[in-house]
Amino acid sequence: MNRRSALILAGLGGASLATGLSLGPVMERGVAGAGELVFPALATLLVQATRIELTGAGKTTTLLRTGPIRDDAWGVAERELYPAQRPKLRELLAGLAELRRTAQRTADQDAYARLGVEDPGPGGTAIALKILNEQGRVLAQLITGHRRTRTQGDVPEQIYIRTPGDPQSWLADGRLPADADPQAWMVRELLDIPRSKITSATLTREGETLVFGLANGGFQLLSPPDQKTEDYRIEAVAGALEALTLSDVKKAPLPGQRLGTARFTLADKQEITITLARDGQRLYAAIDGATPALAGWAFELADWKEKIILPRLADLLTPAPK
Repeated sequence: MNRRSALILAGLGGASLATGLSLGPVMERGVAGAGELVFPALATLLVQATRIELTGAGKTTTLLRTGPIRDDAWGVAERELYPAQRPKLRELLAGLAELRRTAQRTADQDAYARLGVEDPGPGGTAIALKILNEQGRVLAQLITGHRRTRTQGDVPEQIYIRTPGDPQSWLADGRLPADADPQAWMVRELLDIPRSKITSATLTREGETLVFGLANGGFQLLSPPDQKTEDYRIEAVAGALEALTLSDVKKAPLPGQRLGTARFTLADKQEITITLARDGQRLYAAIDGATPALAGWAFELADWKEKIILPRLADLLTPAPK
């Protein structure tokens, strides 16, 4: 690992620089000239970063550091500090520190929109990116524009950029996953438990209780007994905890009207309970018994998940012949 890469990683989550480095609050604006890094000192300044702001296309995302630097924990402010995706955040900051100008482009503001580097607004595609320290001092800021497609293999990605207040735009080498949509930054994965680990399930909804368990070599509806069910629908219930992801999130309690609960028992005797509620057209879930990180949140799920997690008996039965 070279020294610059080590500094970048330290800025994202290392404790050694946090305790031994003292830097001034001056913003690193970058230097003019093709082939130069846009932010030559940012790799060392990243250790101070506590706030990242992304604005554009009528949306805003604010990422805040929520723990010590060594923990590398960030949250999405617009979603009540729900955890942000660490790999994507590392990629953004490392990409920004390694961003390198390659060629000058237009300085005519009437032509900015063609490159996507106009001042961000509801009707445009530009994203304004700003990194600040705990005192609110700007460490780096940039307007990111369109990505440039390159068909050659083994070459860096390119993106059009401009520094706010500077009329000169540039083409730069580097990858910047800048996104102003808060939903694009949230950790979306909730559970991924294989159906082979589910030994039983009890679903309760509107006075109706369905009990599932292992019988006759497979996952079956045990109660009410002697029902003509579709096998694939029973299998879907067994796979309800596989690749479960959120669409959006808010703090508990569950909004809207509660639909019922589904309690799943795993082979190791762990129990996971999912409570569903509907608020208008939105389906929400509270998850208990999985990991502490999921407690205290109301997760919006895809609408079709309702009949997978909490079906009625009628949803499972074989349709009567016409």
